[in-house]
Amino acid sequence: TAVSDPHLVLTAMANEFTKKGGEIKFGCHVSLTKNDGEIGVNRLDCEALFYVNASGAQSDRISRAIGVGLDYAMLPFMGVYRATSNKTLGLKTLVYPVPHPINPFLGVHFTLTTDGKVKIGPTAIPISGREQYSLGTGWSMSDIFQAFKGAKSLVLGDSHDVMKILRSEWPKIIEKEIVKQASHLVPSASLLRHWHKKSPGIRSQLVHLPTGKLEQDFKVIIEANSLHVLNAVSPGWTSSIPFSRYVANLIPI
Repeated sequence: TAVSDPHLVLTAMANEFTKKGGEIKFGCHVSLTKNDGEIGVNRLDCEALFYVNASGAQSDRISRAIGVGLDYAMLPFMGVYRATSNKTLGLKTLVYPVPHPINPFLGVHFTLTTDGKVKIGPTAIPISGREQYSLGTGWSMSDIFQAFKGAKSLVLGDSHDVMKILRSEWPKIIEKEIVKQASHLVPSASLLRHWHKKSPGIRSQLVHLPTGKLEQDFKVIIEANSLHVLNAVSPGWTSSIPFSRYVANLIPI
């Protein structure tokens, strides 16, 4: 495999997009409407022939307004990381565990970074907020309602051992526990005392309400003149370029 800097790649893509005449707008509230089978948007400056909803943890909220994805609920998971200088470990490659056969989480692994660091993570801690990058912020009552629906379906279903997930993941919010988990792969990691926090990530994980299953694949739904990426699973960043080509080829214009 290989490593890259997501921020640099995204900046390069944004620059190429704007040079081709594209426009990027930030901080905009967008909602979709449906009239006579035609999808529209609430902003006059965003009208288009076709809409692609790739809004991460907000994607199902946007699609639900036009009746798409009603069989799913959003149950976000927080991924916590720790990092240190790779000089102390001397890894030459990324180190991964064997994936869990049922749960759609890769598990704690070692990733080399472009600035000479090595990071361990992520965890898969269930949370209530779609933007809950810290435990006390980034959530709303709507988020809590969706998370509760998803968690309830998960508990009632027979596909996943919910208590086992909680017992396994919540302790890893403590540095000692995530390092302990990582040391199963690289034992010398347990000897290091200079780990520091990295920014957490949020996985926009869908639960299929009728079955209580965690959706384990990309979920793409086309409705009229709109396309909705409702579940973008790992390896989302790694596969983003070929996946974007796949999505573009689905657009019938």
